Amino acid sequence: MTLTLVQRMQVWFRLHRRITLTVPVAIAVARQQLNFSLSREIVLGGRFKLTRRYWGHFSADQLTLYGPRAQKQFCFRTQGQLSASDLPDHTRIDLDIYLRTLDLYLLLVAIAVVTTVLLAIFRLGGLVLLPIFLGFFYLMVQWHFQYYATEITQLLKDLSTGVKVESP
Repeated sequence: MTLTLVQRMQVWFRLHRRITLTVPVAIAVARQQLNFSLSREIVLGGRFKLTRRYWGHFSADQLTLYGPRAQKQFCFRTQGQLSASDLPDHTRIDLDIYLRTLDLYLLLVAIAVVTTVLLAIFRLGGLVLLPIFLGFFYLMVQWHFQYYATEITQLLKDLSTGVKVESP
């Protein structure tokens, strides 16, 4: 798979996850379950009454999942490939999870605006605060990314095995 410039930038900043799942169902069952599940919007409830929505499509053993669409959340694009596992009646799903391009651009704009404000308000003192801000910002984005990468992985595992996912 050839990476776009935006994807290469995300890999360099570690805003990318590559995950391999092995689910305990035959590949034909996983295809059927994913085709059915990804043909409609998936709504998840959760803590603090935050409703998250996922949508995508499945075709020719390739899946694409977008989400979560929720208030003040980054949206991710997950691309996956199904294949038969070495274990009998198991399916392997190779996933690549990226920030959606629009969300990456919004993140870069937010960093530029805050950097400009810091430098304008604190002048040279802003240069001292800038690494602290950027480090904190980077850690928060990484935490957010890891949290949703785990949720997306579990969601795809549940969808491919036919487990009912939570809803609000």
